[in-house]
Amino acid sequence: MPRNPDTDIGFAPSETLRSLGASVRALMECICAIEGPKEELEWAIQEIDSITDRLVSHLPDSDKRSFKAHVKHKAPENARLYKAGNPRDWDYNPVNPPMEIQLDKDGTLHGYTWLGLQYEGPPNVVHGGIVAHLLDQMLGYANTANKIPGFTGTLTIRYLKPTPLFSEIHIKAKPTRNEGRKIFAKGELFANGVLTAEAEGVFLSPLKTPQFAKPMIEPTS
Repeated sequence: MPRNPDTDIGFAPSETLRSLGASVRALMECICAIEGPKEELEWAIQEIDSITDRLVSHLPDSDKRSFKAHVKHKAPENARLYKAGNPRDWDYNPVNPPMEIQLDKDGTLHGYTWLGLQYEGPPNVVHGGIVAHLLDQMLGYANTANKIPGFTGTLTIRYLKPTPLFSEIHIKAKPTRNEGRKIFAKGELFANGVLTAEAEGVFLSPLKTPQFAKPMIEPTS
């Protein structure tokens, strides 16, 4: 059956999905900080389960079955919209912090974000895995923006200082060279202007460029 852009969640206006992601993100941060009371938490569980059940009813059948079974699946090509590979759609996923992305004419990609409690590792510090995740994602976006997309082969992170929560995060990423299928890229992460982590990655270009790996942003300066 053809998908209906007026009723199918896959065709919801982008701003609607983005707002939904922001609302869930705020809920996640609240859950990280709240301690009770028990009655309110039990009420929240019932309400959230009810909302989830309602939204699941709008998923394509293939996604619906897999969601309920909590198993990984490969849906048919037209079963859902793929968003993770598009930096403009980064914040559809409420797990990701909202990210403003800019591309310089020299090929350097800049990402700006802010990290709350759901990204905490040590007290008041961003989890190292989140730092690695952000740098890996931005290196991949930078490669794609420079028309040499690739999958992560190796990623080396140097943690120079703790990255504090609730700070202004600025990530720089740029491919430095490529040799055959290998793409070499470097990145830096700053918190409130202080360099806290560096990354070097080696990426492997696919034999055939998938649709999601095509450049989706243009230089802004």
